[in-house]
Amino acid sequence: SDIAAQREFSDYAGPAKDFNHGVAYFVQKFKNCLVDELDDSFIHVTCATDTNNMEVVLDSARAIIMTDNLKRRRDSLKYTNRGTLKKSQRDLAAQAS
Repeated sequence: SDIAAQREFSDYAGPAKDFNHGVAYFVQKFKNCLVDELDDSFIHVTCATDTNNMEVVLDSARAIIMTDNLKRRRDSLKYTNRGTLKKSQRDLAAQAS
């Protein structure tokens, strides 16, 4: 359909009924909504009935979630380990006195 004919997308300036221009328009609209330019952001053009491509999309989403969780866990362990290390050094100093 004609994207520009839709009130919400009246700023679309590409040719009517052109798939590639339409996709580029929506990709840019999505990027404009991102708060930060993230290195782990993936934009996939797909159709829910394309099971192979949906598998790629879901695998990418899983990878992003797992990577983020691992980073958070690593960072929390670093903080915990630093606190434990400082406490251990104080304990050793107190014992040596």
